[in-house]
Amino acid sequence: MSWNLARGEEFLSDFSLNELKERASAEKRRQPHVRLLVALNRKEGKSIDQISQAVGLHRRAVHDILHAVLHN
Repeated sequence: MSWNLARGEEFLSDFSLNELKERASAEKRRQPHVRLLVALNRKEGKSIDQISQAVGLHRRAVHDILHAVLHN
């Protein structure tokens, strides 16, 4: 797995920042909500370390979520 994951507008280019915000605010289940928050933070251009601190997950967990979001 690569640690060089896209960020900003290049990350999930099929979705706008507003779409991710709307989905995150509408999601009531914890795990999907956390995954959306991770994706939203990456879309905002944040690093894996910044996202890890923002959502309270380990770096590896954030990386795994980002990789899964991109490849599923």
